[in-house]
Amino acid sequence: MDWPSVSPDGKYLLFSWSAKRENYSNLSVREDFDLYRLDLTNNDAVPEPLDLVYGELADLNRPRHGAVATLRYVHNETAPQLTDAGDLYFWSERLDAVGERDIFIAERQADGKLAPAKALGTPLNSPLRDTYGWVSPEGGLMLLSYPDRGGSGASDIFVSRKLDGSWSEPQNLGPSLNSAAADFGARFTPDKQNLVFTSTRDNQVLQVYSLPTRILIEDGTLTEADLRR
Repeated sequence: MDWPSVSPDGKYLLFSWSAKRENYSNLSVREDFDLYRLDLTNNDAVPEPLDLVYGELADLNRPRHGAVATLRYVHNETAPQLTDAGDLYFWSERLDAVGERDIFIAERQADGKLAPAKALGTPLNSPLRDTYGWVSPEGGLMLLSYPDRGGSGASDIFVSRKLDGSWSEPQNLGPSLNSAAADFGARFTPDKQNLVFTSTRDNQVLQVYSLPTRILIEDGTLTEADLRR
């Protein structure tokens, strides 16, 4: 299991999992991470693939087989997150998307179903690898990591704001947060007082770090209004 999150109402644990699936039994599937949820209100619950929860039309999980079985990370779906509005965000590699790896959204419709997942356009996604996105429950703030948009090191953490329905140009969160190593997987604690993230800054070993949000506000890379988005 990988990249877990909890739905804003606290009822579901969402995660990526490479479990074997019966409906893929007739396919020659290579290790394939799909999106799942677990009902936290039911002690007897078992993980459910999100394509079975929301239906195949939402295009959430694609089997990794055939021509893409050994191609990079294609058709591995990762890091599902739900917003208060019921929109589902995740990232994946798909040959019909924007770049090599993209952030996707499946928007909640009026009938409660999800629209087909689509890669977010520019400026969030590029022809290269765009991942490690975290979206606020309110749906107006996103933290991402990029290795190729300038900054302090191998991978830096950026912020984007949703303004008038569109995501803004990602802004580097600066040297108080980012290092010369790889920094990624950032998200705010529920009270938004701290930002937690993963980094290789100490001897290239993956560890989790925390930075008080007030430091980013003092630096001018975040505002109090951002924390309400």
